Amino acid sequence: MSAGGTQRFRGAELEVVTQPRAGLTWRTVYSLHDARFRDFVTELGGVPTQLAGKRLEMSARSMAATEILIGKGDGWQGSARANWVGSRFLNKRNTSVAPDYITWSAGVGYRVRDVEIRLDGWNLNDQRPPVAESEMGVAQYYRLPARRLELSARWVFGGGPD
Repeated sequence: MSAGGTQRFRGAELEVVTQPRAGLTWRTVYSLHDARFRDFVTELGGVPTQLAGKRLEMSARSMAATEILIGKGDGWQGSARANWVGSRFLNKRNTSVAPDYITWSAGVGYRVRDVEIRLDGWNLNDQRPPVAESEMGVAQYYRLPARRLELSARWVFGGGPD
């Protein structure tokens, strides 16, 4: 038996961006998602199972982020960001819950005309929750990538980023 039926995706997002002063930007975003099976039948454990009303697996209902960006065209640049992902179900039956988590990211750089040198870090608190189902088998998941640091330099031909 193969899976078949319908799913419904509803939601809303809100973003607020403010610049309290020149060279300082604060951005905050929130999203509310309602991803559910409608009339959907699939085989689970060899038994046809109706999933109507269940939330889609790995789909967080709520997510939010906030970020501060500091810097003008030339000179020092900086950023700090927090991302929050709400709890989500790991399986179609909605019996196994993955808890919510927060990740932190930050970066610092220096820009002069056509050249920018940066050090950026993602998932600095090294959270490793499940984020996607693996095609390798039942109850196996891909995890959020580990902490990552990146040193970069870029040279823009014909003028810097304005």
